[in-house]
Amino acid sequence: MILITCLIVAEEFISKETFEWMLNDSLVLPASSLINRFKDDIIGHAHEQQREHGASFIECYMKEYGALEQEALAEAWRQIVNAWKDINTEYLRATHVPTFVLDPALNLSRLVDILQKDDFTDSRWFLKDVITMLFVDSVNRTFDHQNAFEANNGSKT
Repeated sequence: MILITCLIVAEEFISKETFEWMLNDSLVLPASSLINRFKDDIIGHAHEQQREHGASFIECYMKEYGALEQEALAEAWRQIVNAWKDINTEYLRATHVPTFVLDPALNLSRLVDILQKDDFTDSRWFLKDVITMLFVDSVNRTFDHQNAFEANNGSKT
């Protein structure tokens, strides 16, 4: 639902056909949702079972197929890999829609991939490093590239 909201509030004009394609024909929305859900289920499975929370994919797969937890986890990872393939394929072959329409789904999936590496029991150091890498270091590299460009061209922009 958050991805549809992103499209609705986008500053760019999105045609009705583009919006309908995203809702009905695109592989990006279901793939992004699958990645987000399964990553959450993989990380939180043990914790949710202790709280007798609702069944996760892992729990349902184990019951339906009589599988071990490791087999269910392997299936979840296999489906996540296939969902990434769907996103990449659709993004690289975006002929029906402009790529900015696909960006929110891609970026949300990237964010989930980065943030759901751990169970967040103590994420202070992990998140600090990720934020530094994404924002501080990338800005420093941008300035380094700009300075190198100016040095090579002998001018300031």
